[in-house]
Amino acid sequence: MNCPNCGAELPEGSTWCASCGNAIDAPNQGGAGDALFSSTPTAPAPAKKSAVGPIIAVVVILAIIAVAAVLLVPKMKYNGTYDLSEVSAMGMTFTAEEFESMSGQKIDMQLKVSFGKCELSADMAGMGVEGNGVAKIKISGDKVTITDNGQTLEGKYDSKEKTITLTAEGVDMVFKKK
Repeated sequence: MNCPNCGAELPEGSTWCASCGNAIDAPNQGGAGDALFSSTPTAPAPAKKSAVGPIIAVVVILAIIAVAAVLLVPKMKYNGTYDLSEVSAMGMTFTAEEFESMSGQKIDMQLKVSFGKCELSADMAGMGVEGNGVAKIKISGDKVTITDNGQTLEGKYDSKEKTITLTAEGVDMVFKKK
């Protein structure tokens, strides 16, 4: 009998090799290939899991959140409903309430701003003014630009007072955020 590990000659029935110290199983009755069939199979080493994939995923998610914050948060501060608070024309300024009491007409005018769009809701039916319209609005610093169907209306934004002042045909309308 020979050692399946080192090939040293061993006495019949040996359970270990005196030459290399290898454990010897019972002799294989098959003859050729004793070394192949007498060795104990070993399980493959567990695969090492890499942390690179999850780290990249977290970095990508954080980058998306950062980009969204940079793009959306500045626009969000302008979002809201602005009520008409005063009107100025020909050197005279009236609050919306004063204008209502002088004209005897209920004035309900609002500017609703949401992520670069605005909607002007006006109800002055007794004066022949009614309507709703959606337009693009851009507020940059203290400058306001409203664009609708190729027409542009400019105005000012007061961050302290949270007001938008629009000027159209010599009339200034001040909208105050609720």
